[in-house]
Amino acid sequence: MTRDVVDTNIAFSCVVRTESPVGEVLLHAPGQLRFYAPSLLVYELDRHRAKLKRASKLNDAELDIAWETIMDRIELIDDAGVSIAHREKARSMAAGVDEFDAPFIALALELDGLLWTGDYALIRGLRKKGFHQVITTVELAQMR
Repeated sequence: MTRDVVDTNIAFSCVVRTESPVGEVLLHAPGQLRFYAPSLLVYELDRHRAKLKRASKLNDAELDIAWETIMDRIELIDDAGVSIAHREKARSMAAGVDEFDAPFIALALELDGLLWTGDYALIRGLRKKGFHQVITTVELAQMR
């Protein structure tokens, strides 16, 4: 069973279009895939609610339902559940690439899992730094 860390852009993509490759993997993946995210994900989605509403063209009630459906598939982990060593390593890996993704990288390290992202600049930057615990939607779908 793989332990995949869902980053903010994956969750956003799924809210905007549940009938997409991202939605197919996140919402309809068989039991061998488990999804996690740092608790920060809730804050990020709340902070960008207006943008999500515009992009998805959902009303408030529909957006709440989409959000709840997605969050039913993701286990949230607090910062306290991630070791200081992994948080420090993640900050180092994220430096110069995308510092805001450090909590997601740290959780992937903690779980010895994969960071699932659609941010190709992040993927390239992390792989260039030797961090290969990162996966695209296409790669993850092929693993199913």
